[in-house]
Amino acid sequence: MEKSKIKILFVDDYQIILDIACSFLEDDYTVITCINGEDAVKKVAENDFSIIFMDLNIPGINGFEATKQIRLMPKGENIPVIGLSGYNSEEERSKCFNAGMNDILKKPFNGNSIFLILDKWLKGNIGDENETELEKKSNTSSDEITATNRTPINYGKAILEFENDEQLLQSLINKFYCVVKKQLSDFKIAVKEKNIKVIKDNAHSVRGGAANLCVENLSIIAEKIELKCTTNDIESIIKDLGELEEEFQLFEKYVKDTLKIVLPT
Repeated sequence: MEKSKIKILFVDDYQIILDIACSFLEDDYTVITCINGEDAVKKVAENDFSIIFMDLNIPGINGFEATKQIRLMPKGENIPVIGLSGYNSEEERSKCFNAGMNDILKKPFNGNSIFLILDKWLKGNIGDENETELEKKSNTSSDEITATNRTPINYGKAILEFENDEQLLQSLINKFYCVVKKQLSDFKIAVKEKNIKVIKDNAHSVRGGAANLCVENLSIIAEKIELKCTTNDIESIIKDLGELEEEFQLFEKYVKDTLKIVLPT
């Protein structure tokens, strides 16, 4: 099948992630995106997709439940479904496969990792295992998480990830800046209301978006917050949110003063 006729569904509730995925895929493939599980199920009923990338943590019915519903549909019975995960625990992997997913793409991802998945599942080069070479890499444990790189964004690495498309990268940095700036306000409201779920969901999305743009320290701090939300330790979370805001200010200053990128006001 010609690439242009291959239709891909990409499901994630964070617009930055969708923009990044489209930047890698839309020149060669038809890409449809959505931000929640209900819409994903609806789009599968209305379209003929060759493959689905499904974030696990999406609003409404989550990625696991959406996949289960898709598997019950005639159009969704045999579509390769690739779970999008920021973690690589055995428990989460088992949940993905038990829900009917075929594989996992680890966040942050780049063009090469997406194309490896497409090559594997669209060309039938599946092999005997339910994991990609990319997923064999172990994650840093939460006890080892520290923000040690004091450059707020690894711009050189990011440029390579986006195949030297500086205009695209700077556009995504601008979008990311605007989104996170709003999320910092959302964090403050959530803290006042002691709404752990909102804090966790926002930390999860900041972590993924930052990691994909090589804003590494911000991603590390957001991951700490997300993990601490499981213990409901609001005082510790508040402290980390302060660190997140400080790191965002460093990111803003570095982008403006060092990279000379004009950010929205």
